[in-house]
Amino acid sequence: MVNNIFRHLNLIKANSKVIFSLKGILCMCIIFVYTFLTKSYLVNDTFAFGQTIKNTFYGPLNLGDNIIETFTWVLYQFFIIFVIGNFIFKELMVRAYYTIPRLGNKSRWHIDLQFACIISCVIYFALGFFIVFIINWLSNSASNFNGLYDVIKILSLLSLASYYFVTVYIINVLVTKNHVQSFIILLITSLVSIKLGYVFKIDKYIPFNQGIISKHITGGFSLAWSMIFLIILIIINVVISDIIIVKKDLSELAH
Repeated sequence: MVNNIFRHLNLIKANSKVIFSLKGILCMCIIFVYTFLTKSYLVNDTFAFGQTIKNTFYGPLNLGDNIIETFTWVLYQFFIIFVIGNFIFKELMVRAYYTIPRLGNKSRWHIDLQFACIISCVIYFALGFFIVFIINWLSNSASNFNGLYDVIKILSLLSLASYYFVTVYIINVLVTKNHVQSFIILLITSLVSIKLGYVFKIDKYIPFNQGIISKHITGGFSLAWSMIFLIILIIINVVISDIIIVKKDLSELAH
């Protein structure tokens, strides 16, 4: 029992290390520095860390209204999706042939994979928040930790939103067997969702819009609503993925 637990923990740890390569971490740092700099005009006079995070990760309200805002959101949101997606695709194509026989169960392998994904999303945004705080503190010595509860809520929301994207990607790649195609489908769906939510005022009910802070402010729905909504959808997606993985032969998952 104890050995099995350590085996799963070691696998989750190993998976997370693959996702956070040195090159990947460097790119993440550059992305978050860029994200902060594009919002510097909003945070120059902001002292509370909670408000700084809200301003930095505000997100697009509508496509075309602010091209830089939309591009910045796509950059920091989809970079981690692409990195995790690339890792998952390689797992399906190659590593699963070696890992699953050792675990003796495809479902266990899949759940370990899911745990690595959600942990990676949390680490990614925690890194981003840390970088934002350091830069803001260096440029504004009066910055403080006020609004820390808001920071925790936004970290939880952004992590869940990104993980939801990952669960959708997993289903896509299990069907298409193509990493780039699955990623592009996810990106287009997300951009269309931003537009539809703005036009029809239905952001509250569009899964892909739950992690956009601007949608909460203009739409009047809470972060708690989005987190509960996303958790329900994530559970459904994980169950669907597990059914597909368990029912298919190992060779069918990749070819």
